[in-house]
Amino acid sequence: MWNPALDVDATLDDYFSRFYGPAARPMRTHFEILESAIQKADYHTGNVFDMPYILTPKVMDKMKITLQQAENLAIDDSIYVRRVNMIRIGYDYGVANLAMMAAVKNFDSVLAKEQLDLTTNISCVPCICLVYSPEFDTKPLLCS
Repeated sequence: MWNPALDVDATLDDYFSRFYGPAARPMRTHFEILESAIQKADYHTGNVFDMPYILTPKVMDKMKITLQQAENLAIDDSIYVRRVNMIRIGYDYGVANLAMMAAVKNFDSVLAKEQLDLTTNISCVPCICLVYSPEFDTKPLLCS
């Protein structure tokens, strides 16, 4: 149920700590950067063509740094590594897609095709999904 007295920061801290473990802080910052960029955009119709105006090079650079920090903090072969990698896949797809859109805009069809091929390869990564279980309160599960 809706709880207007809910401590949003505490809830987000709990989520990021449980889901990303030692990488919680940089992952929270990563998503705060993304959320801020969307909130500050003067428009967003939900169209992919708006993304270059929202995911500017400055925003993408900040997100790259937080993602690298998270990757350095996640323990090898842990579930947290897999979860951070899930975000890495999305980030890399975004980088390639933005580069493809810029190439199309500049009438560079060779570069656009190269970037399209990158997005196709990235999207072929096996799907990672969250599964709800009664254990979720103590041990979030991730399957792939």
